[in-house]
Amino acid sequence: STTITTTTTTTTSTSTTAASTAKEPVDHVLSTKKFLKIIKTIAGQDMKTFAEKWIYGKGCPKLLCGFWFNKKRNQTEFALRQVMNKPEDKVSSSLTIRINELDGSYDNVINFDEEMHAYEFPCFSRVRKTRKKKKEGEEREVEIPRKNDTPLLWIRIDPEYEWLHTISFKQ
Repeated sequence: STTITTTTTTTTSTSTTAASTAKEPVDHVLSTKKFLKIIKTIAGQDMKTFAEKWIYGKGCPKLLCGFWFNKKRNQTEFALRQVMNKPEDKVSSSLTIRINELDGSYDNVINFDEEMHAYEFPCFSRVRKTRKKKKEGEEREVEIPRKNDTPLLWIRIDPEYEWLHTISFKQ
């Protein structure tokens, strides 16, 4: 049985001097069951599913992620690995990967159930070659991109924070 310890400080005040004095902290020990019942009472939400998954179940998954932009195929190659202490710690679920490109933001939902997965996401933006534009006698230059530029701005794993997780990102 899991126990949670809380510390409470009580304060009393005298009506004649309006001064308050603090007493020593009092330790209270709560069982997990009692703690979840208090949360249910205060928040009005049943915590049974949460407790089964995160307290009594496998807990927080540890994920190691990385990506590479493949210019020739104009796609993002993404890899995800579950870091597990024991084979039974493996998690099977889905996860959202948000890729922000020059032309917009794109969500990709991936399903994973094995230790290692590789995914390929199409890129909808292109690094454009810059040209000089003329408008009625006016010439304007646009910045020339470097050779190793990609249309990717950033990648966000689990952008809506749907998971309790630990993510390490290698690039």
